[in-house]
Amino acid sequence: MQRKKAREMDVDERLLSVNRNGVRVPTAENLPPAAGVVNERRRAIRVPFPEPCPAQLQMRDAVLVNISRLGVLAEHANPAWPGQVYHLSFTVQGTPVRLLARAIHAFASNRRTGDEGEGQIVFRTGMEFVTVENHTRDFIAAYVDGLCRNGHPER
Repeated sequence: MQRKKAREMDVDERLLSVNRNGVRVPTAENLPPAAGVVNERRRAIRVPFPEPCPAQLQMRDAVLVNISRLGVLAEHANPAWPGQVYHLSFTVQGTPVRLLARAIHAFASNRRTGDEGEGQIVFRTGMEFVTVENHTRDFIAAYVDGLCRNGHPER
């Protein structure tokens, strides 16, 4: 049995579509993501840093990959343990940011060749901010909003 191809609808029409024949009708909630947008389950929009953002994760070197109002994705050489709380510090637009962040998920991302040719494992850890002062929270929110306005969102 061949399915009939649904005609293209604009977003407003999709919002008003009604499922009358027991067939799943496209709605705004199940639209395909726009080009460049990652469709994942997230509580906040995350944005990539325009350039590498060096950081200190529990006094060890790290690089932040992306940021949201609620957390960051950090890349580093030493494994982090989900559930553990870490000191995180970095500088954005000349402003130092220091806070506590909990590792939510961690995984080995890839291997990087070191100076002597050995393969060093690179870990990535998704971190959620847990202790943030109000002025720091406001600064991070303004920074993320500014990146979103400049076309960097990664949902």
